[in-house]
Amino acid sequence: MIYPATEMLIAKYTRQQIYSVQETADIYYRVSKSFIDSLDSSHVEWMHNVLDNKKETELCLFEDEHFKLQKDFKFNEGDLKTLYCLAIPKQAREKSLKSIRDLTGEHLPLLRSIASESYKAIETKYALPQSKIYAYFHYLPTYYLLHVHFTHVDFAQRDAREQVPLEVAISNLELNDKYYQKCTLQYSVGEKHDLCKALMEAGVLKEYQEPTEIEVEVEGDAETITTFRDSESAKQKDDAKDKKGQTHEDQDDIECDVSN
Repeated sequence: MIYPATEMLIAKYTRQQIYSVQETADIYYRVSKSFIDSLDSSHVEWMHNVLDNKKETELCLFEDEHFKLQKDFKFNEGDLKTLYCLAIPKQAREKSLKSIRDLTGEHLPLLRSIASESYKAIETKYALPQSKIYAYFHYLPTYYLLHVHFTHVDFAQRDAREQVPLEVAISNLELNDKYYQKCTLQYSVGEKHDLCKALMEAGVLKEYQEPTEIEVEVEGDAETITTFRDSESAKQKDDAKDKKGQTHEDQDDIECDVSN
């Protein structure tokens, strides 16, 4: 349970139509970045409190001048397969690092430090080797203050959201220090998400209506023909059926009257 839950979280876990987005650099700067920049910083206030040692101090697993490694509430220390920690860079707030899109080559020392020190801290505390730990970013993230997830590999497999492994991000930035300002990133977004609405308004996504009925027609040994009806045509056809059925009922009433 998440309490208190923000409107963004409620929308995230509400059943809804899901769309796949191929976010090019153009789409990011033209649509997504505007949405991200418009977000109220209050949705990451809890992360600011963690960095300022105002809350969750008992969950700190490691800290140095670069970042804090925090145990997440999802982690049950009696079951290492639920391992879940978050590494939050201290410079994320000062340098406005909101997502992986903001990373450049200048952040490589930070990312390497997060990787090496976090793996070491987890192994020291829980005797869990790096080969059983998966470190990654979410894109899209739920909270727009840069952070890295460290989970047991079994837990990571159950996380269906789009992930960018930490080591892959480091490698990409070593190849091109502006990699994440230029590349295309794929993610899924629900129709209730404000970003989805912005993408539709910009013409990046087109609204899709689920078919309400599937009709199957079979003639002799011929192939089965499947026809999908959209909600409007389905309504029209259903109305026609109702009208036809009513006509038949009226006719039956007339015949009964005549016979009597």
